[in-house]
Amino acid sequence: MAYKKIARKSKKVLRLNSFFKGVDSEHDDMVASINSAKECYNFDSSTGALTPLIGYEEVEVKPFSGFWTIGYNSSYNDMYKRKMHSAIFVDYEGRLMSYDFDEFGNAGELIEAEESGYRFTSKPQMLEYKKDGVDAMLFSSSTDGLVSWLGSNSAPTKVESAPLITSMALHGERLFVTIADRMDKVWFSDVLDPTNWNVSLQEAGYIGFRDERGECEKVIALGGYVYVFRAYGISRITAYGEQSEFEVEHVFTSGSRIYPTSITLCANRIVFASDDGIFVFNGSSVSKILGNVSPLLKFNENTVTAFYKGKLYLATYMPVQNRIGCEMIGYKNNVMLVYDFYADKYVLYRGIDVREITPIYGVDKLYMIVGNNLRVCVMNSSNAFDGEVLERKWRTPESDFGTCEKKLFKALSVYTDYDITIKVHGDEESVERKVTGKQGRSLVPINLNS
Repeated sequence: MAYKKIARKSKKVLRLNSFFKGVDSEHDDMVASINSAKECYNFDSSTGALTPLIGYEEVEVKPFSGFWTIGYNSSYNDMYKRKMHSAIFVDYEGRLMSYDFDEFGNAGELIEAEESGYRFTSKPQMLEYKKDGVDAMLFSSSTDGLVSWLGSNSAPTKVESAPLITSMALHGERLFVTIADRMDKVWFSDVLDPTNWNVSLQEAGYIGFRDERGECEKVIALGGYVYVFRAYGISRITAYGEQSEFEVEHVFTSGSRIYPTSITLCANRIVFASDDGIFVFNGSSVSKILGNVSPLLKFNENTVTAFYKGKLYLATYMPVQNRIGCEMIGYKNNVMLVYDFYADKYVLYRGIDVREITPIYGVDKLYMIVGNNLRVCVMNSSNAFDGEVLERKWRTPESDFGTCEKKLFKALSVYTDYDITIKVHGDEESVERKVTGKQGRSLVPINLNS
């Protein structure tokens, strides 16, 4: 009697037992790890499990709405005998206002600068300094020049002799600036007086830059030097003593344009973005970071950054196919990357249009300006974004599981505390399954031929 031998198909168990690898945009799907993602947003995978990201809520700044910028100010208050922390606001009509936080971090009454005071015509930046030994603030924009403000309900004062400043940094008792109409120069104020711009060998002056690195875009003071970020490079100014002793050294040349709004000081380093990715500059050399995720992002004049509690916050644009959150309407930015320097891990928010990010250090708050209506929001411990719960997604690389033969994807074994949707895509069809969150394992039947 003859028997026909029937070959049994082998059974293979594939384990996706950790998500901590995050997004891998550098490798082809067929060589990327199944534990990495080709797409991941609104999840934190740093622990190996997928958990929701913290959200934000709107801050009421009544009766005003729509803000260009937020600043942070700290000063000593003789009445209360303690250091005061304040949030500074400029609304879209150019009005300057602030409120103080109490010792518990609660915001007090909103105070607008004196009605007869100065109004900005474009978005300004802010810098703290001492005016005659008193804590004060400097504001500048490309259309308004330089404005000094003591805070409270005092009137802002315009510095008539100052140029139209696009960025500024304090160093060696001088204010170093880039200006709107002469981007081949870095200007500096008189020593001990950032409001004196009379050009002479004893007072204010400027340094010219006429090489291939292009326009002077931003200045940052770090480690006893002033670093000038140019369109295609970085130059370093050594500025002590007399003007005649100032020195310039070119320390980096970039192969693609550096975006000035992406440049931010992060403790003892400076982060910036160009079309080639995200980089860290330590004062002498440049290294690339976040190479796995940065190819997904697009940087431009709307890119904004901040540094808070050891983390880089970077909001920018990412091309997408489907739409969620802010992508359903008009937007400028649709993602925010948060990178922890010390843990070397990151998360990616998607569906939020963050226009500005400002840490309020003294009271442990992170403020943002969000959306077309320029709302002021603060990060909180919820999982909602101003009341909206955004879609979260993790998508693995495409895989043939090590064989080109026909396969049956039979089932998934899942551990989840949350209700989730699982989609499995084959060559010709897809399967979608709803899984209810619970303690322990859920066995999810798939039965997909491919």
